[in-house]
Amino acid sequence: MGTRAVYTFNDGDDRFHVYKHWDGYPLGAALFFMKAIPYAWGGKRFEAGDFAAAFISGNKPEGGGDVYLTKGPNAHCDLEYVYELYQNKLGGLMIKAYHMDWDGETDKTSKKRFFNGSLVSFVMEHGDDEAKQKADEHWNLSPKAAA
Repeated sequence: MGTRAVYTFNDGDDRFHVYKHWDGYPLGAALFFMKAIPYAWGGKRFEAGDFAAAFISGNKPEGGGDVYLTKGPNAHCDLEYVYELYQNKLGGLMIKAYHMDWDGETDKTSKKRFFNGSLVSFVMEHGDDEAKQKADEHWNLSPKAAA
């Protein structure tokens, strides 16, 4: 069974939503965000529509399926996670991450935020080695040895 998630990209003017059926837990999400960055203006600027398209481009599996545009989290009753990516006033990419708890008997969902901070902090806290390596390469996190 998939770990379903909706990823919202918000630039203050526009909001775009992407549904991903598999691996929406934080470990997967960290890698999915990092796979999107090379397709999103090289990570140099943030536009919601562009980053939503980059997210799909970086994560769409061969053969299709799994990841696609959606109307938003409310279009899905059985999500496990919701992530919102936006840019702060200083230009940093920020994430609000929520765990969804769906009660199948009453068909009600509660939303609990478990992360609110920078994308780099999210990746370093929740990502696997591949995601952390991509973050290090993108943001030059590790000091390089002098030649």
